[in-house]
Amino acid sequence: MSRGIAIFTLIAACLPAWAAVEETPLRRSINSILEMRRQDRVADARIACDSALPLTDGKTAADGDQAILFTLCGNICELTGDLAECRLLLETALSLWKKVLGPAHVQVGTAILNLANLHALAGRYELSLQCAREAFHIYETSFGPQSVMLNDALVSMGVAEVMLRQYADAEADLKRALSLRPSTALDGSDSASLFSSLGFLYFRQGRYFDAELWYQRAGARPGSALDFAKILANLGSVYVATSRYSKADAACSKAIEQLTRLLGPDHLEVAATLQILAQVRIGQHRYTEAIELLERALQITVRVSGPDQLHTSAILNRIGATYALDARYPEAETTLRRAIPSRRSWAPMPTESFPYPFITWRSRARSREGTPRRWTWRPARYPSARPICPMPIPPY
Repeated sequence: MSRGIAIFTLIAACLPAWAAVEETPLRRSINSILEMRRQDRVADARIACDSALPLTDGKTAADGDQAILFTLCGNICELTGDLAECRLLLETALSLWKKVLGPAHVQVGTAILNLANLHALAGRYELSLQCAREAFHIYETSFGPQSVMLNDALVSMGVAEVMLRQYADAEADLKRALSLRPSTALDGSDSASLFSSLGFLYFRQGRYFDAELWYQRAGARPGSALDFAKILANLGSVYVATSRYSKADAACSKAIEQLTRLLGPDHLEVAATLQILAQVRIGQHRYTEAIELLERALQITVRVSGPDQLHTSAILNRIGATYALDARYPEAETTLRRAIPSRRSWAPMPTESFPYPFITWRSRARSREGTPRRWTWRPARYPSARPICPMPIPPY
């Protein structure tokens, strides 16, 4: 089950009279967008959202209908990489849900959880964890401490804790989510994101074979083509980290093909997977091909996020590192200098945010004969390929 469908299922459960009321143009649009999402037609669903959102301007649209549309379109915008529009829509939906249902309703918890997932995608992990905990308390109050309905919030908390390097807390939350699921439910499609999140935790800890096991379990569950493509990309990261480049090549190539078909060529998930494939080429000593892949990833990132984003700086750093591996030092220095202004505009980030090895250069004290500048390697502290973050249940 896809993320949008799972969210709409909870909405429908909260509003059982949906099918009984008179159908309106807004409700017809919602049903149409939902069907497109079921079919993984993300680009078509985004166009349909752009057409449907003006229907909320009139006074005739019910608050509940508007909240459903804003929630659904917010999740579509998240899939297409428009995180600013996604945040606007989801925050508007949250305000409407609180107005319609009250602040303690489970649908309000779901709206807060959507924002937790969005903040994680945008790199705001502390805010993501705060939202996930708020949603967890709403769910726990409504369903009890042993309910499987706590699963989504626990996984969101776990992924945010992984990114904040709170590994013990993350493992405890993810293992609790696993324990809440009956054994008969572990084969369902909604277990895939829980398994992927456990894989992500173990990957970040350097426990690559444990990560591989959980990613493979996630990939064996039924689910959407989009979910499967992301699992393939994450498996590619594990294969790179363990120097199994042939397997990584096959997994990443297939993931790029599927992600491009489902999300379009200009998407950050495509860019992220291109960077993993570039690491495969580096491991194979095919540096020119690696640079071409990284340049493609850079172009996508600039088009989607703008030229001064943190990810742009990280990719430029990786391109510079690859030039240096190929002994193309002047191009390496030029590229690395391009990365400096972008990085200065952001707060300092932990080393693992830049998973490729850094190259720095320094001027040696010149001897009487004169000594040219030399390149100095500072190896990365963490694995050289960072997986696409398997964001919490409901799956994307």
